Amino acid sequence: MDRFRDDAPGHRAAPVRHPRTMIATTPPNSAWTALHVEVVTVRDAVRAVHLPAPRGVRLGLHLGGPLVLGDAAVPAGEHGVYRPDQICVTPPGVDRVIGYRPRSGPVDLALVTVPDEFFAEYARSRPGGSAVDVGALEAVGRPDPVVTAVVATVLDAWRSGAGGGYAEAAARYLVAHLVESHERVTGGATGDGDGIAGVLAHLRAHVAEPITLRDMAARTPHDRFRFLRLFTEATGTTPHRYLLGLRMDLARHLLETGADPVAEVARRCGFPSPEHFSRTFHRHFGTTPTRCRKDAQRALDNIRHESRNSRHDRTGEPGGRAE
Repeated sequence: MDRFRDDAPGHRAAPVRHPRTMIATTPPNSAWTALHVEVVTVRDAVRAVHLPAPRGVRLGLHLGGPLVLGDAAVPAGEHGVYRPDQICVTPPGVDRVIGYRPRSGPVDLALVTVPDEFFAEYARSRPGGSAVDVGALEAVGRPDPVVTAVVATVLDAWRSGAGGGYAEAAARYLVAHLVESHERVTGGATGDGDGIAGVLAHLRAHVAEPITLRDMAARTPHDRFRFLRLFTEATGTTPHRYLLGLRMDLARHLLETGADPVAEVARRCGFPSPEHFSRTFHRHFGTTPTRCRKDAQRALDNIRHESRNSRHDRTGEPGGRAE
């Protein structure tokens, strides 16, 4: 299978277009055709970076330090501060223009693309050959410690010149994990027999309410111990940490996109006091709620400015459109 071979017409992964603030840091491993791997460095300035639609499923994560990320094509779009354990999953056909800004010094980004054919191969191996909906795998900023660990190991092997068989094994493992973990959480083709998807929906809908492990398990056919094991297998984390992550993500969104006082954000996210909220937020993100709001606003202003400059470069008119 040609996959990503350089001499295979029409089978090369579209390269990331690097502005001056992003540079490739490692050469490609020519022995690998099962995975396309690229590592780039984001410097201090904000830039709009074009990530062409992948010819497979692209996994993106940064390798150290908080990173402000925003959609530079839509200045008012989603933006936030992402940690190294949060991944972005881009399915085929999704073209992104992203604004990156490191919080403190240069940050390395890893981009690993798994070809479509591995998902087709996995589908054929399933009972009945049920298809895999790769589009449903799309995610931005989702915590996934398994993918984080596997990609780190893949990068080490890639840099050390491991053979093509290593890449094929890693690709198959990543496909199985992405599909099965997604279907365990959503119920997938087999339904939600374990009740985990229902619990996750309940947590998202009642994120500010006090919810105990006993409450969660009661929504499933399992006792607390079996529920805890199934939940951890499905999500990669414990119920407490999952709920805390939901609260922290909501808090960050409210701080970055709204004007509510910190005390009101704390209340809306289920914290008994602003002090407890601020301590927890700092442990989770490495910054204070007030600083997070200021940094996000500054980053969004820079991304909007970069987007206007990009449109000006394309049209020759400040912020205008080509006639």
